[in-house]
Amino acid sequence: GGPKETVVHDCTGLLVDNTVEGFASALEVMVNNPTKAVEMGRKGNERVAAHFGLGTFRTRWADIVKETVQRGDDRRRRWEQGRGLESKQLFPHWLTCIIEMVMTLLVVLLLTS
Repeated sequence: GGPKETVVHDCTGLLVDNTVEGFASALEVMVNNPTKAVEMGRKGNERVAAHFGLGTFRTRWADIVKETVQRGDDRRRRWEQGRGLESKQLFPHWLTCIIEMVMTLLVVLLLTS
């Protein structure tokens, strides 16, 4: 992510060219319109809280865990019925589940560090 993901131009901030001139023009807008600057700051704070805050992270994480559990249950059912790619894999189902969980935890650690 970055500014283009978090900033809505002229609503929660200003997206400008990555140049001295671009920065100077944005700074000029803010200095000449302090009310607008404060309003964009407020809206930006609200946007970050709504889209990137801890509550949103928790909800998205819970959804990922639910989906992972569901996929594991589906995989287990196919395995028990002798269907699906799992029955042809080199690793037994229980080892595949452990590997998948370790990979999920590694992704979480990378995202939260």
